Amino acid sequence: APSIPVLVAARFVQGLSGAAGMVIGRAIVADLASGKAAARAFSLMMMVGGVAPVMAPLLGSVLNGVIGWRGILWVVCGLATVMLLAVLAIVRESHPAQRRAEARAVAAVQGSGLRDLRGRVYLAYALAFGLSFAVLMAYISASPFVYQNMIGMSTVQYGIAFGVNAAGITAMGAVSARLVHRWGPRRLLGAGQALLLASTVVLGLLVAGDAPVAWLPIAIFAAVSSLGLIMGNGTALALAAVPRAAGSASAVLGAVQFGLAALVSPLVSLGGTETAVPLAIVMLVSAGLSVVAFRIAGRVS
Repeated sequence: APSIPVLVAARFVQGLSGAAGMVIGRAIVADLASGKAAARAFSLMMMVGGVAPVMAPLLGSVLNGVIGWRGILWVVCGLATVMLLAVLAIVRESHPAQRRAEARAVAAVQGSGLRDLRGRVYLAYALAFGLSFAVLMAYISASPFVYQNMIGMSTVQYGIAFGVNAAGITAMGAVSARLVHRWGPRRLLGAGQALLLASTVVLGLLVAGDAPVAWLPIAIFAAVSSLGLIMGNGTALALAAVPRAAGSASAVLGAVQFGLAALVSPLVSLGGTETAVPLAIVMLVSAGLSVVAFRIAGRVS
């Protein structure tokens, strides 16, 4: 990139095209599985999707010191190439022409499946999912000054803490994939929501009570780990509510997810870099609204 405008434009196009992996990947799962099988598949998928935004800043900071920011972009280019080759070699069309024709015939009689996206069940689950993800993004945005400025962690210790939280999401995702056939996606989602709300309440009490800052990572770990129970099951329940428009539903889910994440990320720094009060408030409000959306979905379904 010879200039900043060219770099920004290229990154914008990269973001637009990169959304295809998340949107179409979820739609493929919805095409190939349903019910508890879909919830298990989404839990495994979200183990990667949940860990990626946690580990990416850490890996980027390590690579930046070795190969610089231009080198990081070449790494991204290499990853994109590997993904493209993998898709071309392995991924097959999960929604064949015959099924598409049948869907168009049904839509001509019953109306487009896109209308289902306005349903209260889908919207409630989408909000529950997106608001839970906002908790994760609030943590990611505030973690440098909470862990390093307030707690006093070194760069290495900060990296270890990041890795521990990522491991928590992975472990909970594995638990969800194992238990979903016995408990069902809604019960697991409810358990994840309960853990998320309880841990953010504890975080708020620790901050309000001026507790030792070394206790904060414990509550944050519990909140972040709960997403391993929430993300996969929330996705499965949201897409199951609109079976005729899985692709569009997946796209809206992603827009809600990252739209809310973009909204909360700057809020956690409103109080400066020496207090965790904004972080605690944002995480608690997001978790509380997510639980409300989850409860609404249960009542209207």
